[in-house]
Amino acid sequence: MGITRAGYEVFMKPSIPEVIDLFRAYYIKTGSDGWGCLHIVLEEGNVSNHDIEYCLKYAKDNGDIDGENLANILLKMSKTQRLKIDSIVGRMV
Repeated sequence: MGITRAGYEVFMKPSIPEVIDLFRAYYIKTGSDGWGCLHIVLEEGNVSNHDIEYCLKYAKDNGDIDGENLANILLKMSKTQRLKIDSIVGRMV
């Protein structure tokens, strides 16, 4: 989700419509685990960068590549966007 300017990749804040299907697929994949490695952010609403970085490390330590990728996406999003993910996915499944 980056663009290149003067040889550097610049990361843009992703919009929810751009990434919601990725989160929906992860939610379905994790099933009864309730958001898997990302549950403290997406289920419990702890949306600070520190919380997401904790989830990122947890996902890495547990080999959850999808969780890693989504944590990196969350780090680029605003706190308001982060809080909306769970309710939007809940309406989709």
